[in-house]
Amino acid sequence: MSLFIASDHHASCKNSQGKKKKGSKKGKGKKGKAPKEDPLVTKALALADAKAAEKRKQIIEGVQWVNRTRLWFEKHRAQTYDTLRQLDSDADGILSGEQFAEGMKRMNITLDEEELETLVLSVDFESDDRIKYCEPPQLFKCYGGSLQELINSGLERVMMNHRQDIAEIEDEHDAEIAEIKAASGAPPPGEGEGGGDDAAAPEAAAEPEPAAEPAA
Repeated sequence: MSLFIASDHHASCKNSQGKKKKGSKKGKGKKGKAPKEDPLVTKALALADAKAAEKRKQIIEGVQWVNRTRLWFEKHRAQTYDTLRQLDSDADGILSGEQFAEGMKRMNITLDEEELETLVLSVDFESDDRIKYCEPPQLFKCYGGSLQELINSGLERVMMNHRQDIAEIEDEHDAEIAEIKAASGAPPPGEGEGGGDDAAAPEAAAEPEPAAEPAA
């Protein structure tokens, strides 16, 4: 008699396990496939990235001379200061842009014409063609310190414009990317990924195993 009870119990456990496995399989969701991107859209996005990268490169290359010039003035500060004083016929500590550029050329500064013009404009803070190279120094309490401070402030103006140019490039790039995606009907980030409703469905709870029958 006990043999039949054990056999029935074994069959009951086997059926329960089969139901559990079936219920677990039912709860699994189906993964959705990511939408295929249009090759033309992919090409347009790549071109936009390349265009922005080239603009960044040109901007960065366009200010390579700034740090080089700062270091050059630190090394030749006193001699350059003397040269500018010789050009200051009024001895009032003020030079025109043309006089300042002439002093730089006499010192054989390593700048091309465009870079030298940018330097001259950067130290003409009031844009009145009056470069005050001999103001009382605030930090560099040394001979020619006023000139060094003037140059450092002017070069910082150049770098501020450089950072603004980079920011404008990034804004233009972001706007172009958004326009391309909007025209293609591409979904916003986060949409179109994952599965459907089944993916979010919780797994079916396993059926509890029946209690073992007491032995006779």
